[in-house]
Amino acid sequence: MDILDTARFWLSQGISTVPLLYRSKWPSGSALIRSGLWQIKEGEVKGHWTPLKTRLPSEAMIELWFEDGLPRNLALVTGWCGLTILEFDVPEKFSAWYVWHLIHNPAILNTYRVLSNRGIHYYFYLSEPVKLVTLPGALFEIKGSGLLCTTPPSVHESGRAYTPLNDPTNIRVVTPEQILNYSPVVLEPLISPLQRRSKYAPIDVFTDNPIEAIKAGVPILSFFPNAQKIDERFYRYDCPFHGHKSNFWIDTQLNICGCFASCVPVMNVVQFYARLNEFDIKQSIKELLMYV
Repeated sequence: MDILDTARFWLSQGISTVPLLYRSKWPSGSALIRSGLWQIKEGEVKGHWTPLKTRLPSEAMIELWFEDGLPRNLALVTGWCGLTILEFDVPEKFSAWYVWHLIHNPAILNTYRVLSNRGIHYYFYLSEPVKLVTLPGALFEIKGSGLLCTTPPSVHESGRAYTPLNDPTNIRVVTPEQILNYSPVVLEPLISPLQRRSKYAPIDVFTDNPIEAIKAGVPILSFFPNAQKIDERFYRYDCPFHGHKSNFWIDTQLNICGCFASCVPVMNVVQFYARLNEFDIKQSIKELLMYV
């Protein structure tokens, strides 16, 4: 769908939209003014989108936004119909959230998803009219209650298009508790020793970039031969740091790991080995190079 048809589509779903400047997240003042959405500010007529928090645009207004033929972006006004969007910009944080729900509530993952410039957006409808707020240290940013969220087919300032991964009519209805649920679950930890490489291998093979060599050559999964496979990418096992059963997750694609109870931060293999053995990073690198 082009930008005009996309705005019409969201209107049919009961969701308000706002025209944005092309390759920007700023509302398009000229488009808003043309459709009658304006206010006097500092002695000037300026576009005014906030009425769209409480009323839907008409189809005629939407057509006026795009009648000049100029390229534009489009934002959804969250809150309509309980629309709430989770924005993940950090792969490690997304992995932690994704694998937890893959184990405990996989159905929630089956909803409309959009690739953004730096990550992925998950779209939900809340079953109750409540306001959710992003807390410090959260795995994601919550867009809801009237905040704008850029949507396909918009283009980020970097030139990368927002890309839908599935059908936008497939937005799951969830409770607020399901959105925020990231509780720990409660096998005695068994850490497998790594197989040492040949003593005849030159010690300085990877010294140009030792950390990247270790991350590429030493899978975290090799420490957990009895880990439980969740899918082709994720495994889980007892947490080696605080002992809770099946609480430790491993992402084999990114070669990172963490604990659902957050007893440790998300770690790469160098950080994991250092914390496991109470080493500093330098000692961890020195020992792990022997296994590359």
